[in-house]
Formats: sequence, C-alpha cells, structure tokens
Amino acid sequence: MKTTNILIAFLFLAAPMAARTECIVTYTFDDGLEDQYTLAYPMFREAGVPATFFIVGSKIGDPKGFRSKVERDTPLMTWEQVRDMAANGMEIASHGWAHAKYAKMDRAAILDDIRRNQSVLKDSAGIDCVSFASPFSAKKGADGSDVASLAKECGILAVRASVKSAGGSMTAEKLNAIVEAAKNTGDWIVFMTHGIARGYDAWENPEELRRHLNWVKNQKDVRVLTFADAAKARTESRGSSTADDIARYERGGQLSADPSEVPVDAPKDMKLILCIGQSNMAGRAKPTDEDRAVVMNAYKLNRDNKWVVAKAPYHFDKKVAAVGPVDDFVRLYLKDHPGETVGVVPCAVGGSPLVSWTPGEKGRRGANLRVALERVKAAKANGKFIAVLWHQGETDAAKATSEQLAEYYPRDFKAMIEAVRREIGDVPVIAGEIGRWMRKDGDHAAKINPVINSLTNAVPNCAIASSEGLKNQDAHHFDREGQRVLAARYYEEFKKCAAH
Repeated sequence: MKTTNILIAFLFLAAPMAARTECIVTYTFDDGLEDQYTLAYPMFREAGVPATFFIVGSKIGDPKGFRSKVERDTPLMTWEQVRDMAANGMEIASHGWAHAKYAKMDRAAILDDIRRNQSVLKDSAGIDCVSFASPFSAKKGADGSDVASLAKECGILAVRASVKSAGGSMTAEKLNAIVEAAKNTGDWIVFMTHGIARGYDAWENPEELRRHLNWVKNQKDVRVLTFADAAKARTESRGSSTADDIARYERGGQLSADPSEVPVDAPKDMKLILCIGQSNMAGRAKPTDEDRAVVMNAYKLNRDNKWVVAKAPYHFDKKVAAVGPVDDFVRLYLKDHPGETVGVVPCAVGGSPLVSWTPGEKGRRGANLRVALERVKAAKANGKFIAVLWHQGETDAAKATSEQLAEYYPRDFKAMIEAVRREIGDVPVIAGEIGRWMRKDGDHAAKINPVINSLTNAVPNCAIASSEGLKNQDAHHFDREGQRVLAARYYEEFKKCAAH
C-alpha cells in the first residue's frame, strides 16, 4: 500500500476546528481476526470506503487465534488475506509483534516488539507500515519510556491513542449520531472494533455496520480516510506549538509526526559520525522514496542538538538540503554491523570556505568549526565517534590559485582536524574530491583535487574518496547516483583506516 511521509510534526487531539466544514471518520480493526476479512472487509469494498487493520504479526495464520477467554478459538487472518486487503485500498497497520503488555516491558523489549512487526509486515506483505496502535493502549513502558516515541524510532508516523468503541450492541443509528455530532465541530472520529461475529466486543448484529456504511458513504460533509491519511490531513490543516500538542497527546489524542522532527531518547552507546564541509556533504541530490524513509537504528542530531530518528535530509543548512554521502554511508555501516546504532552529527554548510572551518576565536575564521565543536560536545553523551566525513573545496577552488591552495589548504585542514580530534580522539578522517566536471572560470577540479589528495600527508589516519566518473545534477552538485557511489567510496576508505 503506497504511503506518504507526513511533512509537519504534531501531536494532536481529535478536537474541534473552527474553520472546518466537514469531519473525518476512520474505522479501525484490531488484532487481525479472520472475520474482519470475511465479514467487515467486503462491507467496506461494497461501500467504496477504506478502513485500517492493526495487525499482530506473530498471530497471522494462527487457526486458534489468541489464548484469552473471549477470543479463544477465534481464527486469525492469513498473509494472503492481509495482502489482498492492502492491494484493495485498505491500510495495514501495526499492533505490535506479540500483542505484549508494554507496561511490563522496558525500552529495549518494546522497541524489539515494534521492530519485529515492522519487519514481518514488510517481508510477508510488502507493506511499509506507518501507523501503530499500542497493545492494551499502553502509553508507558515499565521504565517510563514513552511508547509513542519508541514507535517513531521504528519508522511509525501516526500513533493511535483515543478511540470510540464500535461493536457489541452498537447500531447504525448510534454510529450515525456520533458522526452527525462531529459534522458540527469538524472532529476526527476514530472507531475501533475487534470481533465482528465472534471474539472480543463482537457485534450483536454485524449488519448494523453495513447499514451505517451505506449511510456514511452518502454524506457530503464526511471524509472517510484510513488512519494514516487522516493523520496526514489533520496535520496539514493544524498549526500549534509542540508543547501544546504534547500536552494534548498526554490527555489522549492522536499522534501524527515526522520522525525527523520530534526529539527521542537515543541510545547511549551509539557509533557517532561527524559530517563537515560544504554543500556536497550537506547534500543536494534529489531524494528517492528510500531516502525519505526512516533508517532503522540510526539517529541524527537536529539543529537544537536533540536526537531525532534518521532520514533524508540529514542536514538543515539550507532549505535545499537533500541527500549527501552520509545517507548511504550509514546504510552500509549498519549492514556490516547488525545490532549497532549510528548517530550522525550533521554540521556541513553550503558555500562555506575552509577559513570558516579553521580554528579561530571570533568572526568568520572558525565560525562553522565553533558550531561543530559545540555539537560534538552535545553528541558525545550518547556514544563514541568513529569517523569524520569531510567534503569541501568548491568555494576555495573558485577563489584561489593552485599555488595558493597548495600552500594554505593542507595547513588549515590539519589545524581543523587537530581541533576536532582533541574532542573525539584519533578517529579516521575521510575527505572527498570535488566533482571532476567543475571547470567554470578555470579547471576547479584540476586545481583543488591534487591538494585534497595530499591531505593524507598532512594528517595521519586520513584517506581520500575519489570522484572519478561521477556525474552532476547541476553546476556544483553530484546527482543521486553520484552520491551513492561517492558514499560507497567513503565507506571503503573508512574500513581501510579503521582496520589499522
């Protein structure tokens, strides 16, 4: 099922909005019971409206279902049925791997449960799940960890918190009345059901749901959306402060958040990577859908020195920040080091000259370095640095002669790295050549790249990533494939340095 990343971070309550002329209704079904597929799903297809099904991955295909008294011997859906619903407009969402009691589990156990379900939904049904409902509606783990924040770390964009129960003795008229009331306020109504004909809170008469859907589909001022689509719609239509929205969530509202915007409690044992330089390190390559997806087990330090989960863009130096070498560098490292966690400290600034990275107490000299060192100090509480990635030179090549570059660039680069290493230790430093197409106003690449390659003589434990054969998307920047190859070359050089 195709999903869209939510672009603005908000925590919010399904509450009145003065300017709205319509309400949103979402129908959710928990646990993946078989008769949700055999009975409810056909009703939604008949009415032409979507629903969201929160799936417990470990139970799919179990003919005996859950072991609780009320749902014993209630069969669960099969993966084939899950895939069929996803292919026909229904949202498949996560209800955790084992329907575990998060209130009795610590942070690591909760993360493992959520991540396992994310993985099985992807592997068994091809679904990149973005919505989550906490089992037993748990908000906190045994150690006080926030379940919604942990879900965001796993790539979740929308967390269900408050619902109106449907099922049992509910009738079409009662459901209609709830929706009618919401029309006057512009509320977002989230209905939740477990059993249809049997199981927990099963309908006394499932045909009441069909009658209601036949009514609601004809209401011009009602939008029936999946949970993810409704969360996105509400996010785009609201404007409120983070503090206010968090307070609303604590009172029981829905969560809709871009993981790259909301601070999380990052691990304390991360492998940290410092990114410095100018725009090709910050990244200007156009992102793919994969780039926009959250990277599991990776975090980035935001502009406020708070950890957030990682996804493109890592940098925030300018509005055009996009994909740089660190994106694929992180993926390659995690592939080779399963079980580890990476933290990226992005500090590159588009257009910045080397002088802004050269040690200095005030003014332009050292301005970017001073900021980077402050961010390094903030990041060190959550792990140990393993690498410095540097890409810079386009600005200096445009302003200096080959002789001038050969004189000052290695000297100032060495001073910068010495200042950095006083904070993080003698970690590998990988620098990269500028694009070899850079020939405007003279052959910039021919001037600066030999100097960049000489940096290994000025700084120990340093290596150079070649730009040979890489293509550009504009006059200054690598295209997406170029950044992918450049990242691989950075990573290969890093491995060589780290092995010594």
